[in-house]
Amino acid sequence: MKKAGIPKDKQQYKTRHETFMEMLKLHGPELPHAWITGDDELGRPIEFRRKLHRMGEKYVLAVPRNTKINILSSETGEQCIPSVRSSVQISQWAANQDKDQWQRIDVRDT
Repeated sequence: MKKAGIPKDKQQYKTRHETFMEMLKLHGPELPHAWITGDDELGRPIEFRRKLHRMGEKYVLAVPRNTKINILSSETGEQCIPSVRSSVQISQWAANQDKDQWQRIDVRDT
């Protein structure tokens, strides 16, 4: 910041997530978009994903394989109460899914 000539009283640290949210709130309405995408560093904090959800944003974010999730309904459709005991690492959950349960979604041509 010193090399860029930013005065000390104007220097402030923001996380990548804070910067992202600020930019989305300021410029999101002006920039047409259907999805928010990001790497596992962007997808890591649950609060960031919750904010996107509350804003009505569709998103596809990578998450670390050790991220824990709660299964909110059983195969019979019965609602489950999330708890630490019912959580499972996403890598374990994914490994237990049948291959025909997956659907490939292309979000860009690459």
